Amino acid sequence: MNNANNPDLIVVNLGTYSTAGDVSLAYLPKKFMLLGAYLINQAIIADVTDMVTLTIKNGSTSLGVLNTAAASQGAVAAHTGKAFAMTAAEQELAAGTSLKLTYAEAGTGTLTLAQVCLYGYWL
Repeated sequence: MNNANNPDLIVVNLGTYSTAGDVSLAYLPKKFMLLGAYLINQAIIADVTDMVTLTIKNGSTSLGVLNTAAASQGAVAAHTGKAFAMTAAEQELAAGTSLKLTYAEAGTGTLTLAQVCLYGYWL
């Protein structure tokens, strides 16, 4: 049973990534209620010049952002989930939705052995 009391976790292995652009994240064959997203990675320090920005998108619509800049969400501790700042607490996504991850970096910021975890439940 999948509902708000028994959610699922969709884990997407990104590996080591350092090329700016879009990456396919997930295809949702059924309606899905997205509750949150997390990044698990090697350590990323909070910095003003070396940073990573990840944006989860449904088409061109942003669903959540994680920015490791010192003035934004900051450092990512190794092997610890770092929450994306979601645009809404609950986001209902239609059956057939394809999500993408837009990746941008500055300086020497990069993802190493990264995973993105989508947290929610099927409707």
